[in-house]
Amino acid sequence: MNEIVESIVNKIDELFIRHYIELDLAKDLVVKIRTQAEHGSYNTLDLDKLTVILTKDLQSITKDKHVRVRRKAVNELSQQLTPEAARKVNNGFYKAEILDDNIGYIDFRLFYPTAWAAETGAAAMKFIANTDALIIDLRKNGGGDPEMVAFMCSYFFEERTHLNDLYCREQDSTEQFWTVYVPGPLYVDKPLYILTSSYTFSGAEEFSYNLKNLNRARIIGETTKGGANPGSWHVLPEGLEIFVPIAKSINPITKDNWEGKGVVPHVKILADKALTVALKEIRAKLIEKKEV
Repeated sequence: MNEIVESIVNKIDELFIRHYIELDLAKDLVVKIRTQAEHGSYNTLDLDKLTVILTKDLQSITKDKHVRVRRKAVNELSQQLTPEAARKVNNGFYKAEILDDNIGYIDFRLFYPTAWAAETGAAAMKFIANTDALIIDLRKNGGGDPEMVAFMCSYFFEERTHLNDLYCREQDSTEQFWTVYVPGPLYVDKPLYILTSSYTFSGAEEFSYNLKNLNRARIIGETTKGGANPGSWHVLPEGLEIFVPIAKSINPITKDNWEGKGVVPHVKILADKALTVALKEIRAKLIEKKEV
């Protein structure tokens, strides 16, 4: 292998052995990536092509969709994660409105850190507080901060509720996530629907998985992307960087997560039809409730 490829592969090996959530899988990855490099598989590629093929190879070994290589500071989540960028997209809350028949609707596209987004989330929940049912649209939500996931989940439970755990192999430690105090009225004892797509990922999947397994929400749409292992970006040589998952979600009810499987909806339907289906189902239930 040439010197550039060797330096990149060496750094990937180091990072995965040290940080990756599954040590045995990391060791397997090191062997396979180094073998590919020694066979010259990466030597003729320019850096842009190298990021694509490395990502493909790493994901094929780990089956982990969080793992990816890119040029440093491309236009993805890391650039979006600044207070100014968050402000420009209303901290991820694109729409909060009241639809016909007093049905609330929130289009929510990224779980920014609570320090930036909690106030906006609270405002959105206050706005829809008096509706008879609520739809949260996560079809364009790519994930984000687990504390913000817990914050938003907290509006749907009166009692303190265990939501999720994150186990970190490097520290051999588990962090628990429970519902927390949230400002404004709670949204309990009323129908809650979540819309998903094949794009719905990471923290947005956790939000859906938490509420599904606690029997608090009905999921309509497509099976989600399937990424349950959060982590962080690390610098590679030649102006590249790699995302290395360092922890894994463990749901307190299922003792499992959605990694590689996605969150399976109660009603599987094409994403662009999910809102129509949800509204139809909600309206039927509201009519039935009035007739009782």
